[in-house]
Amino acid sequence: MIAMRDPLAEFLGAAAGGRLEYAYADAVKLTGHSCPTVAGAYLATLEALAALYPGETPERGAIRVELRERAEEGVAGVVAGVATLITGAAGEGGFKGIAGRFERRGLLSFGAPIAADLRFTRLDTSHAVEVDLPRAASSPELVGALRRALAPDASAAECDAFARAWQARVAGMFPSTYQPSRFPAAAGTLATPAAPISRTRQIRRQPTEEVMRFEIPKPLQIEHEELHAKLVEATKEPGAVGEAAREVARLLHPHFVSEEDFALPPLALLSALARGEVTPDMAEVLPMTRRLKAELPAMLAEHKQIVGALEKLRGAAHAAERSEYERFADALVLHAQTEEQVLYPAAILVGEYVARTLQEAVGTH
Repeated sequence: MIAMRDPLAEFLGAAAGGRLEYAYADAVKLTGHSCPTVAGAYLATLEALAALYPGETPERGAIRVELRERAEEGVAGVVAGVATLITGAAGEGGFKGIAGRFERRGLLSFGAPIAADLRFTRLDTSHAVEVDLPRAASSPELVGALRRALAPDASAAECDAFARAWQARVAGMFPSTYQPSRFPAAAGTLATPAAPISRTRQIRRQPTEEVMRFEIPKPLQIEHEELHAKLVEATKEPGAVGEAAREVARLLHPHFVSEEDFALPPLALLSALARGEVTPDMAEVLPMTRRLKAELPAMLAEHKQIVGALEKLRGAAHAAERSEYERFADALVLHAQTEEQVLYPAAILVGEYVARTLQEAVGTH
């Protein structure tokens, strides 16, 4: 069972305290069938939320969901549907909110440049996890059962045998407490998993383990935290200010995740390099700096989008006589300029200097 807290449901009186619970049966009702894809999407969402909200009830409508596949590819539509059911994250056609609050639109996207199948991001903290969909075990016997069930003269017994075998395969993706006899083909009811599954896939946290070796300089961490906190405050404002702030957040949060993943951690080496210290283990920074160099044009393009959204926020704040948000917009624009002119180039130079120095050291031995 996945328990969520939905502020919109609470506001409209649809659920006491906004508490909503989603069983696997709900995902089956949404999609109209029980299969490894539906089960995988449910389990991946369950485990991602457990990692993002340890000891907390996840907030529905405050989570961004990104899929690696494009919308028209593979099973992306089915997976997205299950994730939307549970998290509330919706595409451009999603709920537009009430008086600038509760908006769900723009929280679901496809074709994300991520290593795993899905990425879930908390909007309030920018913390993210990437998860792969679990895969069902192969079953050669199931192929034969499927062929017999699809035959024009298939008997009721053969169709029933296939359905039971199919649901037994789905059941194998759940904990051992989840018995195949409790799946719909056998009994017409669905149990819910007792605990998240970790044996079938890997959770990738953002920042990744690679990033954790190089701690972002503390002043930059504090600056990011302060900017993020002020933005969260702005998103809760009513009217045009809140709407503009939420658009900034929509663009900024994944950008911040990328920065903290690979753009800013290399700067942790600056002090050591300035002292003339270069050690072999510093080579582990090179994947990050090479990725930054490769993705720099895209990140600069993101800055243009963010600055455009900040200009709208500044205008809305000026019209509403909210000078604190005007100053915030100006500060964030200046922050972007500092990254473009100082931080990104410095991080790339860290990598190039480390690579060249280590190569020269090898050549002298």
